Amino acid sequence: MCQGRFCAEFRLPFFGIVKPNGRTLDLDKSFSVKQHSSIWKKIAKIIILCILLATFVGQWVENEYPLFYMAYLTRWTLLYQIIYAMFSFFTTIYPMQWMIKATWVLFSLAAVHGVIIVLLFWLTEYGPDFPLTVYDIFTHGITFLCVVFDGFVVNRTPVDLKHFAVNSGFALLYITWSLIQGLVPIDNPWKEPDVSQSLYKVLDWDAEPVMSAIVGVMVVFVAVPVFHIIFWAISLPLQVYLDVYEAQETAGKVDLDDEEDQVKEAPLTKADSTYNKENKDAEESSVSSCEV
Repeated sequence: MCQGRFCAEFRLPFFGIVKPNGRTLDLDKSFSVKQHSSIWKKIAKIIILCILLATFVGQWVENEYPLFYMAYLTRWTLLYQIIYAMFSFFTTIYPMQWMIKATWVLFSLAAVHGVIIVLLFWLTEYGPDFPLTVYDIFTHGITFLCVVFDGFVVNRTPVDLKHFAVNSGFALLYITWSLIQGLVPIDNPWKEPDVSQSLYKVLDWDAEPVMSAIVGVMVVFVAVPVFHIIFWAISLPLQVYLDVYEAQETAGKVDLDDEEDQVKEAPLTKADSTYNKENKDAEESSVSSCEV
């Protein structure tokens, strides 16, 4: 039987607010809403959003082949980051359950794909002859740092292990697109007609199908889950909870001094109910509480 915090996380609902330690997340503090949304946090979120938007629009406008701009995973990831930043900012102004849920999931999507893009670019694409531009530096480093700063410093975003399925799903979607582009084939305007039209050296489905398949599988089923676990581990000490009295009222009659009961009872007794008595109390304690 699964034991420990790691395995217990998988028994929680997709948006579980009562954690295996028996404590209840304070979503108001986690996502900087209501009284926890200060002026400096709003300013920081606006600056981050402007940096992301300026990078996206500026690079697209100056791109020699604007119709092919979204073909690369870097641009997909930048789009995820922009959508996350938008939800993160507007949630502080008008917090709604679905907006908090979207911000919650989008953070791990933007962060996990962001770090993979950074590593893939600097380790496999960049070289002495690479025509590095300021946009390359932003899209392969600075925008990722902006997202992490917003998620872990401005907010205290809890990363849930179950959300890795979303990250892997979007990674698989891009691998599928690269396969279609490479085999149909769809010409890459950045490449000469007599050379490989692949988007990336490591995803050359025409010349190296076996290697490309291995890379695709490693990214979807190894890299994404591993980096998701890393961000989950980073988020654990940063998570904020309701105080003891609020947690007791919110989570029901759970003995917070008994660690075994916390892991065994709290997640399991709430995993299959949506609006039971305990959840109604939780919603009254925090207007931004998500369904359990």
